[in-house]
Order: sequence, then C-alpha cells, then structure tokens
Amino acid sequence: MAEQRETAALAEIEWCCELMIAAASLHGDRLSLDVIDAVLGVRPRCAARPACRPPGPPASQPRPRPVRGPAWPTRPAPHG
Repeated sequence: MAEQRETAALAEIEWCCELMIAAASLHGDRLSLDVIDAVLGVRPRCAARPACRPPGPPASQPRPRPVRGPAWPTRPAPHG
C-alpha cells in the first residue's frame, strides 16, 4: 500500500516537472530552464531543439552562473 502511494506521489512530481519544463520551453524562459537544470540535474529535452532553445551559448558550452546583487537597492550614505 505504501509503495502504491509512493509511486503515485512520484508520478505527480514527474508530471509537475514536465509541466514546468513545457511552460519554460514554450516561452523560451532561460532562467526557468536554468532553475530546472539546477534542481533536477538535467537539461530539458525540449531545450535541445533549435525552435525551443533560448538564446545563449550552445548546450555543449558551460552556462555562466548568474551574478546576484544585493537583495534590495542600496542608497549612498548621507553626507554631513
């Protein structure tokens, strides 16, 4: 019984992942594809097709990691 629940849960997770991949690929959303790649450890199959591939380096080249800035805008210190 527990095995059936586990199988059902895995199928639901897989379905959700496929849905996210399809949505990201449809819109050419490079950030979403990179997040999926980081979380799942795989590049979505659709990203290999030229029509779906977002702009950027070919899949054979390593993708640059995003540079994170401050969480909020910084303001200069007041003079005085």
